Amino acid sequence: MSKCENLGKIDLNKGKTMNKGLWRLSRHPNYFGEVMFWVGLYLMAILTVETPLWLLVSPVSMIMLFVFISCPMMDNRSLKNRDDYKNYMDTTPQLFLWFPKK
Repeated sequence: MSKCENLGKIDLNKGKTMNKGLWRLSRHPNYFGEVMFWVGLYLMAILTVETPLWLLVSPVSMIMLFVFISCPMMDNRSLKNRDDYKNYMDTTPQLFLWFPKK
């Protein structure tokens, strides 16, 4: 059996919080990437001659969705499953990439 086949069966990190790489700068870097996608689409749209203001609804609604619904839902789930998650929440920004608090 190869190492790749065993990779999914190893639970060495079960119950632990990922706090390396981008997860050191944001609790939800995948959501941050999604927000940046929508902001990027809006920025490309404003380069056109006449961009309606209502196009701003897309990136703003995505930010609101993640900040007020998705991130808190995932945080509550992680608080139940990971002992060290409360400390991680206290030191790491929720969505936008930023330096961790000391």
